[in-house]
Amino acid sequence: MGIPAPVAKGSLEQTPLIHVYLSIVKKGLSGTLAVWPDEDRKGQDRVLFQKGRPVSGKLLEEVGSLDRGLLPLFRRRGAYAFYNVDLVSQFDPLMTTMSAMAIAAASLRGGVREGFIERTLDQLGHQPVRIKPGTDLSVFSFIARENAFLDLLRADPSSAPDLIAVAPDPKTAKRVLYLLSLVGGLAPFEGTVHQRRTVSERIRESGPHDPIDGDNEAPPKTQGKPKAKRKESKPKFAVVEEKSNDLPPPPEGLSKEHRERWKLITETSVEIEEQNFFEMLGVDRGATAEAVKDAYFEKAKIWHPDRLPPELAELKPIVDRVFGYYTNAEQALESLEERAAYIKNVQGGGGTPAAERKVNAIVTAAMEFQKVHVFVQRKNWDEAMRVVERAIELAEEPDFFAMRAKIRLNTKNMKIQLEKQLVIDDVEKALALQDDHEDALMVRAELFTKTGADAKATKIYREVASRNPKNIEAVRFVRIADMRASGGPGASKKEDEGLMSRFFRKKS
Repeated sequence: MGIPAPVAKGSLEQTPLIHVYLSIVKKGLSGTLAVWPDEDRKGQDRVLFQKGRPVSGKLLEEVGSLDRGLLPLFRRRGAYAFYNVDLVSQFDPLMTTMSAMAIAAASLRGGVREGFIERTLDQLGHQPVRIKPGTDLSVFSFIARENAFLDLLRADPSSAPDLIAVAPDPKTAKRVLYLLSLVGGLAPFEGTVHQRRTVSERIRESGPHDPIDGDNEAPPKTQGKPKAKRKESKPKFAVVEEKSNDLPPPPEGLSKEHRERWKLITETSVEIEEQNFFEMLGVDRGATAEAVKDAYFEKAKIWHPDRLPPELAELKPIVDRVFGYYTNAEQALESLEERAAYIKNVQGGGGTPAAERKVNAIVTAAMEFQKVHVFVQRKNWDEAMRVVERAIELAEEPDFFAMRAKIRLNTKNMKIQLEKQLVIDDVEKALALQDDHEDALMVRAELFTKTGADAKATKIYREVASRNPKNIEAVRFVRIADMRASGGPGASKKEDEGLMSRFFRKKS
């Protein structure tokens, strides 16, 4: 029995595979997607779908897993066809365990067709957007830098151009917005959009952050309810500083009342990090301004730092932080206009100290990483390593891992086998986050060169040079390799030996 006619076919030059793939997924189709190679080669790569979920495949190239083997297909520009029958199981197919959306997210990390991504994002216009309520982001298995952008989007929704402009990694921002737009994961945002600053502006303005908006003075002596002094110039949605998760145990000899107070303070300090302002004050979204003030006064009676018993003085930094959160909450919810804007932020998944802290971590990591390049240029490898490891502690980015691999490659310990393995590990981490990361590929190629595997190095340099003709190192290396292969001047056997290694030795 022959193969039936396809129910759909076309050119990937006209419609990128990510669009075709997501159409199959969203419609819940069952059948086989066939993708022809760009070069003149027989056969097709085939992927079997069951109710919109890719389950197995038969690929032209030998790969260890279907998950990995699918990713290069998304760069194809040849023909495709979809058949409503199983054209895979007759072979010995590869299986996949990744979710359909996780594969889609991973495919975009290898690069996006600029013309299509721009056209898709242009359709969003300058309308502020947020994550559509009910969107299950867990199915995408987003990586650290993508989650960081999502935190930014949750905390302060805005238009796509503005979000891209202020994001620590604009490429990641474009990619995530593109994917969410394709799957219907974005919705219009109708609240107030706050003034945005770029990462570099935030870095220039950054300094020690104090999460406490109220000071430590005692409440004014009035006959009414106590109210803490506030500094009106403080931002309502300030980025909070990094907090410690270490909670001290209660000392011996505390009274029962003080032990209970100790427990309340420590437990609240943990719970409040995931609470929005309404949850902090215990009011609903329709509460009157007077009800908000009353709730705040009740909190101030307990949480103002000057009301902390001397026996619990060790907890004062924790009380300062918690009371600062309550002060922020009262300021934001007292004004109906600001409350409406804050409600939109909460609906987008933000509005908690933990969400703001994640944004702060990304900005801090970007600040740290800017210093690395200076130390590398000065060949101050020890200081460069210290700074890049601090950046990695804050956020796992492919740039950070690739840079750490480069630093390790240039240390005196490279003769030690363990150090070589660490370089390999960092390169693999970078490529796992972005499979065509240029800096990581360059480090891998240089490692091959230093260990005498010139053929493997040449293959990588040729790949990098074809993608980016402006990469002078890769282009130069390929030119030398081609000259050697063609028997050009200086390509005798004696001179050929170790040629590639000498090429990099001169530069180090």
